[in-house]
Order: sequence, then structure tokens, then C-alpha cells
Amino acid sequence: MSIEAYLQQVQMLNQGLTCDARTLLALTVGWLDPLTILGDVEHLGDDHMEEINDAYWRDDAVGQALYVTRSCFPDIHAQAISKIREGINLKDVCNFIDAQIENQTGLPVGDYEEEHAYAYGIPIQFYGFNIYDSEFYENHADEWEVIQMFGVEAPEDDEDSIFGVTLDEIPSQAWDIAYVLQWSLWDLRHSPLHTSLRWTIAYCFSNSGNSSVDFSYEEAIEWQPLQWTPHDVAFATDITREAQDIMAHVALGLEHLKDPTFVETVRKNIAIATEYVHKHQAKGKKIHDDTFISHESPNPFKIRWDDLCLSSSGETQPTTELLQLRSDAT
Repeated sequence: MSIEAYLQQVQMLNQGLTCDARTLLALTVGWLDPLTILGDVEHLGDDHMEEINDAYWRDDAVGQALYVTRSCFPDIHAQAISKIREGINLKDVCNFIDAQIENQTGLPVGDYEEEHAYAYGIPIQFYGFNIYDSEFYENHADEWEVIQMFGVEAPEDDEDSIFGVTLDEIPSQAWDIAYVLQWSLWDLRHSPLHTSLRWTIAYCFSNSGNSSVDFSYEEAIEWQPLQWTPHDVAFATDITREAQDIMAHVALGLEHLKDPTFVETVRKNIAIATEYVHKHQAKGKKIHDDTFISHESPNPFKIRWDDLCLSSSGETQPTTELLQLRSDAT
């Protein structure tokens, strides 16, 4: 039964009500929480994907949305039910639910391939990239410039152009140098200038620790999507909010890396880190050993960043357009 058909039946019952207390109680429950009447109450807890899927196959968008809000967003659920009672168009109710969920969580529920298709699971934006992608250089020219700074070169063979390089083929030394440099900035994480560089390096080498930042959409679609449960919603929200913050720093960092003064300091420290990494590895030691680099000892090579600055023209501020373009490119 659809929501519309159900509401019509409730209206008819309401007209014929008697003073029977049980009838009044049943109506009150149905009025405040119609899903208790539409479905099996035992399935209205965290594990309700069957109901969401059934609503999807019935082409019942508002049903899907209400199942999601009932379990995960009770405040939005109450407002949506109120709007339905007021006679608001059901598509407008769905749009309202989408907007409210996105405002609360940052989850891009408005980006489903089909509108209001909550049965697809929780949507997450993935910003990562794959150098093997034929459109990599066009969409990520700035990132490629950063990766090249760490000693990565495009193949010389014309038949094996830049588009044939994959992240797996980046020399391990480049990964190690990037890792050392990223960690060397940890104690300066309260400085916006240094933080922008730290997250830019982490993003370019898929080492931020945030799956939304580190993985591409093509990689992510191979995973089982998170489901609409309070636990998964909280987890997805944390990932999404953190990723948005990281990518704002990355957008700024990539702009900074077009500044010659800024780049000069970065190149100098890449050279220093490269030398230290060679000496460390020559002793048979591993850079990624947690006992060597950690939160307690993030900069064992004592790389200095006190001279990191921009040219006198001033610091470039990130813009929403820059971040949006980077998101669209992925």
C-alpha cells in the first residue's frame, strides 16, 4: 500500500470513529507514525532495508524516505509527516527530506542517479583519482605537478604515455619521501599554511586516512555501500565532514604550490627528505615503521618548515568554485 492510499483510509476511519479508547489509541499511533501500520513493526528498527527496497520497487519514493528518516532522523521524520498531513505535494516532501538530511550530515543524497533512491544505500563523495584514467592529466594536472616534485617521471615511450602510469607504479621511494614530508608537518597542523601543504601531499599520495579522500569512485563502487542505520549514518557523516575539510585545505594547497617562494621551500625539503630516506633505507630500516614515525615522533629527521611562506603578493584564499571543480573532476 502506498502512503497516499493509506492516508485516504485513515481519513475515512477518522470520520467513523466512536469513543472506543482502543480505536482512538490505534488512530493516534497511525497518525503519528504511519509506518507502524504499513509494515511489520519488527522490521522498523535498524535493519529495515527490506522495507526500503520494497518501497523502491513499488516506485514509492516517499516511502523510502520515511523509512530512512524514521530510523535515522526522527526530527526530520516528524516534520515530514506533518507536511504530508498538511497536504504538501509528496515530491516536495521528498525534496524537503533530501535537503534536511544533506544539511545535517553533508551526505549528497541529492546526487543519486535516480531521485530519492535511498535503497542504493548511503551516498558518499569520493575525491581520489587514478593516474591510469585516460582523463587524469586533464582533470588533475595540478596533482600531477605535485607528484612529479617527488621524483616521479612520465614514461618516455610515446606509446606508453602519462596515461599508462598507475599509482601502483610510482616508485616506493616517492611514497616514502611523501610520507616523511607529510608527517614532518604534523606539529605545525595549527598553521593554515602548513596544514594546506600537509593535506595536499596526503591527497596526492592517497595517504590521508580518509577513504572519501583517498579512493576514487571507480574503486569505491566495488564495495558494499553503507546502509541506512544510525551507526552507518554517523560513520558516513564523520567521513564526509572530515573529507570536506581536508579537500578545502587541498584546494588551497594546490594554489599555494603555484607560488614560486612556496615551491622553493617545498623542493628544498623534498631534497633533504630524499637524502635522509636513502641513508635510512641503506641501513635496512623501514620508513613506515610505527616505532620510527608516529604522533609522538612525527619528524625524526628534524626537517624544518619555519621558512615556508608565500610571495609578497599575498596568500591565495580557496574558493567554493575551486573545490567544486575538483569534486566534479573525480
